[in-house]
Amino acid sequence: MYVTTSSDGTIYLTDQDDEDFSKHGIARTRLVNGRFGPFERQKGGVLSPAPGRMPGRHPCIAPDESFLIFDSYIIDPPGGAAQLFICFRKSDGSWGKATNLSQILESERNIAASLSPDGNYLFFRAESDIYWVSTKIFDQLKK
Repeated sequence: MYVTTSSDGTIYLTDQDDEDFSKHGIARTRLVNGRFGPFERQKGGVLSPAPGRMPGRHPCIAPDESFLIFDSYIIDPPGGAAQLFICFRKSDGSWGKATNLSQILESERNIAASLSPDGNYLFFRAESDIYWVSTKIFDQLKK
């Protein structure tokens, strides 16, 4: 569920097992020779965003796949407070450490990120409303 695509057509989505929360995460599939390949579960900060939190879900990939934004829920209680995180792609292709965006977005409960078509704005849901910010806020996080 919750599909997002990069500019080259790579699909990222929430991959979950309703019976086992430990099998939640984000996977991707790439188009190769006109067919989508197998799902590749994403690792690094995407899989382990912070202690006491579930693996990432509801992905939002940058058009160039340089960063991935996702939400993560508290493990106990299950489904508790969600927050948005961002991971930047490292030079070896893996995902770096997850950074919690709550402080920079000035909201505690935020989910469901999406980017404007030009990639200049991030939209997200917080406290039952929709907000947006410039993606320039990520420039300071890249450092």
